Amino acid sequence: MKHKTIAVVMAIICIAVVSSIIYTRPWVTKITIYSTEGLESPLMELKKKFESQNPFVEVRLIACSAQELIAKLTAEGEVADVVVVEDYSLIPNMLYKARLPGTTEAYVDWYAKFAYFNETGIGNQAICGLTIPRNTQHLSLAIEFVKFVVGEDGRSTFSAFGSSPIVPVQGFGGIPDELKALIKEMRVLVDQAGREVILPKQVNKVVTLIPMSTVIVCSIDGKEKLVGIDETSSSSEFFLKVNPELKELPVVGTPWKINEEELLRLNPDVVITLPEPAKLVKRMEELGIPVFCLNMQRVECKQLPEIIRLVGTVIGKEEQSLALATYYEEKLEMILNVTSELPKGEKPKVFLAIGEGLTTHLAPLTLSIMRIAGMQNVAENISWIPGAGPPVAEVSMEALLKWDPSIILSFDRYTKSAIESDPRFAGIDAVRNGRIYVIPSGCRSWFLPEPESILGLMWVAQKLHPDKFTFDLEKEAKEFYSRFFGYEISDEELSKVFGGEYKAVILEVH
Repeated sequence: MKHKTIAVVMAIICIAVVSSIIYTRPWVTKITIYSTEGLESPLMELKKKFESQNPFVEVRLIACSAQELIAKLTAEGEVADVVVVEDYSLIPNMLYKARLPGTTEAYVDWYAKFAYFNETGIGNQAICGLTIPRNTQHLSLAIEFVKFVVGEDGRSTFSAFGSSPIVPVQGFGGIPDELKALIKEMRVLVDQAGREVILPKQVNKVVTLIPMSTVIVCSIDGKEKLVGIDETSSSSEFFLKVNPELKELPVVGTPWKINEEELLRLNPDVVITLPEPAKLVKRMEELGIPVFCLNMQRVECKQLPEIIRLVGTVIGKEEQSLALATYYEEKLEMILNVTSELPKGEKPKVFLAIGEGLTTHLAPLTLSIMRIAGMQNVAENISWIPGAGPPVAEVSMEALLKWDPSIILSFDRYTKSAIESDPRFAGIDAVRNGRIYVIPSGCRSWFLPEPESILGLMWVAQKLHPDKFTFDLEKEAKEFYSRFFGYEISDEELSKVFGGEYKAVILEVH
């Protein structure tokens, strides 16, 4: 009897142990997925598929409201291996700010956008996001589950539940190396229109719609990234000499008109343009093309280095853009140190002429060159609204005769010839004394909002105040083109640049 009792007890113990083993399945690794409630159904389906393909893994899915999820993971210290939310902004806005228990380390340092989630079916879309917390207990399995979600199985499952997968998946922050084949590394930059622009971490294909940005890109060793250019640059003689590769690139348009078919074919990583017209910026966004806006129509000399650095950040040429911006700032400061001390009586009266001679240029950078160089701009009170058309204005002959400038700066040789051959100008001081100076023109005019404008500032400051400036302008220009454009300019070409023989087109509205 005693032996039977022992046998029964042992059997019961064995059954209990076996049952416990079967129930707890110690050979199975359990990973915990936290999600917001709206994603419970597709994730439950993915849980089943993942477990069927990984028999030694159990997925524990916990779905709750966004508020509860944040509280559980931060305040309550619950541990998650993967976090999946229907509104990705919860991750950068909330979890980035959270800290791992007892440390100062961020709870997460990356996230990915992987699908558009349409909860109502009537167009109220959110963008789904996911991440792996830094205190995950099962990093390798968490990575495998993320691969599953953003891979083919995940895309088909989310599509079946009414969501639209984002292809490629967009990742931000320190994406694990194991996921970089599936998640494209992205970054968020703020452009000069105050817009947040999502760009690839590595920009390789650039389209420029304004000549100013085309020149800047080329001046910071970025021309190999250009796949399409603006209309004006395609006809700039010296600029194409310096950058002959651009002759083979398609012309995409201007800030006011684009070739949509060509733009879609090129599929650039970014288009650089003006903020206006806003409707064209919006149209390119609708086409799925990232657009980065620069306020080139509003920029002054002191602000141009900032734009140069910004373009460098956009296209991944930070070091080169820093070198150019620093050069610009150093020369600018050198001139300001002198001209800022000049009394008004030592500043000559100057008129900047374009066209037939009775039109002046009012771009903020042009006007700032005139102020910084130490002159009185006789047309300074004429107004122009940025974005309202080309930065030009007509003046009357009566007004010009009354102003009687001692110097006329001519935008090109044609304007100088027009003034000299028109008897109406004969009584003006600058004409009587032969002081009409043609502004040099290289890649573009040296008085336009582009890197060469610092050469223009040096040139005009020395022209107006030869007793105060002793720049070796030929040497400066040669070194400038060599250093920033990689072009060794010949003496003949330099002579044409200083003579304004290369045509300079002002960006016009079409």
